[in-house]
Amino acid sequence: MEEYRGIVLDTDAIIDLLWRAVTLVERLIDSRINPATTVINIFELSWDAYKISRKKVRNMEWLADALIILGLTEETALKAGEEISHLTFFD
Repeated sequence: MEEYRGIVLDTDAIIDLLWRAVTLVERLIDSRINPATTVINIFELSWDAYKISRKKVRNMEWLADALIILGLTEETALKAGEEISHLTFFD
């Protein structure tokens, strides 16, 4: 698995700040920071944006184009399952 060094933006953070997220991502890119999110977060953003408004859809599409999208492989899915099993809020 290739190592990524940067900032991974979670769905909740992006949804809560979607109207500001475009500006944030632009600033990160201008600062030579390569912001990323996951393919799952893009799915969740798309779902949420289509429920809210066309403007949110346009913002989400811009973000999807601007961000590095980290994929989900079998290896990363297995590792995520292992890591989440250690979290107490699922007990």
